[in-house]
Amino acid sequence: MRAIHGTLAALTAVLLTSGTATAAGTNSAEEVRTGKGSGTAGATAEYNGRVIDLSKGWQGASICVEQTFDNFLCYDDEASYRAAEHLDSSLPSTGTRAYTDCPSGYFCLWDNANYNNGSFPRVQYRTLGTHNLASIGFTNRANSVYNNRSGWTVAADDTCSSETLWVETRISELSNWQRQYCSGSWNNKIDRVTLRS
Repeated sequence: MRAIHGTLAALTAVLLTSGTATAAGTNSAEEVRTGKGSGTAGATAEYNGRVIDLSKGWQGASICVEQTFDNFLCYDDEASYRAAEHLDSSLPSTGTRAYTDCPSGYFCLWDNANYNNGSFPRVQYRTLGTHNLASIGFTNRANSVYNNRSGWTVAADDTCSSETLWVETRISELSNWQRQYCSGSWNNKIDRVTLRS
C-alpha cells in the first residue's frame, strides 16, 4: 500500500477546476439511503427501473457503479450487484466487506473504514477525469478507498487546496492518513477524485 501526499500548488489548481463543492451536495447516511437529501442536480443513476438524481439521495441503493461519466447503475445490496454485473458470487455478500469487492478497473470509495459496506453506500468510478462527489451526494463521506486500476487516482479537499492525496492502491482507514498542511486526517475530507491514466 502506498499513498503520496501531493503538495504542488499548480497540480492542485488543475485538479480543482470544476468549482467548489457546497454543503448542498453533502447528504447524511440516512439521506443517501432514503433519498431525502437536498443536494443540487447531479449525476443520474438507473435504480429499480427508474432514473434518480444521486445528489438528492440514493433512494435506498447501497452500491452505485459508474457506467459512463456521471451515469451510474445502482443496486440494493452486494448480492444484487454481483449477480447483475456477472461477478464471482462466492465472495462475501453480507457482513464486513473487503477491498476485493472493488473490481478490476475501478476506483472505489466506502462510507465506512475497512471497506465495510453494510447498510452504508459504496461508489465505484472507472472513467478518466475529475469527478465531483457532490454530484452523487458523497462529499466528505469516504472513510476507505481502493484504486484497483493501473493508473493513479488523486483525491482533493476543496477546503485544503495546498495538498492532495495520491492513491496508488488502497487505504483501509483514511483517519490514519494525516494531512501535512491542513489540520486532521483525510477521513471524511474528499470532495473530488481525479482518475489518471
